[in-house]
Amino acid sequence: TEPAFVVPVAIKLVPELYGEGQYGVIATAPIPAKTKIWVWTDRVRQIPPDEIEHYLEQQALAMMMTRNDRASDAKTQQQDNKESRLLEAKQIILRQGFVLPAPNDQIFNSNPTDAGRFMNHSNTPTCG
Repeated sequence: TEPAFVVPVAIKLVPELYGEGQYGVIATAPIPAKTKIWVWTDRVRQIPPDEIEHYLEQQALAMMMTRNDRASDAKTQQQDNKESRLLEAKQIILRQGFVLPAPNDQIFNSNPTDAGRFMNHSNTPTCG
């Protein structure tokens, strides 16, 4: 199974549910009700409000590099295209993170190396 998950899961592309290029966590075996499915690990990074902009910038640039999405030195590379890709990467990082209820509601939790980032963190979760 994936790191931090304590039940058997797989990460799969689910464009029919969430759009092109989007992933989801799919159970690979039945999971009994009330079973803990994920545990908090040191893969989760807690980002205070005064560090979020810097964190997003650094993580987005790293994401672009791992996607081989580097801006070339060629003059044909337009800055607005790079800015658009950077914004898209930041949106992905934010969508894959989460904020806990009060009193920890000022901390952004990011898990860039944990498959838990593919869980549905919306107000209408699909598990639990």
